Amino acid sequence: MWASKSLYSHVGIIEVADKKTYVIEAISKVSRTPLEDWIQRGRFDRYAVYRYDGLTEKNQVALVENAKKHLGQGYDIFFTSQNKEIYCSELVSLAFQKTGISVGKFEKVKDLDVDNFIVRSLVEKRWRKHPLCHSGIEKFEDCWAKILDDELVSPASLAADPRLKQIFSNYLW
Repeated sequence: MWASKSLYSHVGIIEVADKKTYVIEAISKVSRTPLEDWIQRGRFDRYAVYRYDGLTEKNQVALVENAKKHLGQGYDIFFTSQNKEIYCSELVSLAFQKTGISVGKFEKVKDLDVDNFIVRSLVEKRWRKHPLCHSGIEKFEDCWAKILDDELVSPASLAADPRLKQIFSNYLW
């Protein structure tokens, strides 16, 4: 959220099953959360809903199933594709990819606003455990250079994808 300068900090995939609505999300681990609980956990109960224009029913089912294949997978606090864990927008991007559809765009970390105090201090706390910095890196600045060259897909990137149409939002813009 701080690096992408966006109000969006978390994303998931909606599943409607047995007349109930869930969000498949990567949080402490990939989980299936009732929509009401997911909304209440957010800031001021704010949320937006996006839909892929022209998604077939077959692709809708595949998308949910592809996301559910990650259930139980651990959360990635480093926001990198270089490990076994997964972060929220990566889950959405991968589920779409496995359905044969590309959404959002992977961006170099250095192209985001990562030099702000909040982002930098968070990375400074975690860098020694970062998967890109395990092998022989002893200084933060050397690790930081590797992190900056990594890529990620953010919730903001997904929301900015023109193929994803906003169908609801209670954000006050």
